[in-house]
Amino acid sequence: MISVEYLAGFFDGEGCVNLTVVGQAKTTQLRVSIVNTDLLILNAIHAQYGGRVYARESREGWKMFRAIEWRGEAAYEFLQKIKPFVILKLPQIKLAEAHYEFCNRPRSERCEKKLVVLRNGTQKHIDVLKLEVRQEGLQLKERLHVLNKRGT
Repeated sequence: MISVEYLAGFFDGEGCVNLTVVGQAKTTQLRVSIVNTDLLILNAIHAQYGGRVYARESREGWKMFRAIEWRGEAAYEFLQKIKPFVILKLPQIKLAEAHYEFCNRPRSERCEKKLVVLRNGTQKHIDVLKLEVRQEGLQLKERLHVLNKRGT
């Protein structure tokens, strides 16, 4: 059994919090991952905390490494479990929380109605993410990118 305290420390050293751009609407989605060469530890984390384990391509001469990943709501829930014990990645978790709040605003605040013509010639009103909302998500992504940069 892996304690949440151990997992938080492991995450502080091996984990990553980022926002990815998805879909035609170019919205941002929270993604949390841990990359390591030890499949046993990743499988143990998976068995207890969920996520998706997958192989990652490694460079020539490097050991094969794998990752465990959570996206969206599952990523947010994972971060909430480990947050009380995380030290180094706490600023990234706080930005992830801001993104979660941003994504959970009422749809009427985030979207506007747009009339589109379908292939069959009929018209339909659809919800489209407001430009300023999309830009706000990208700004959060950029702030997280700055926090995640290596070196000085």
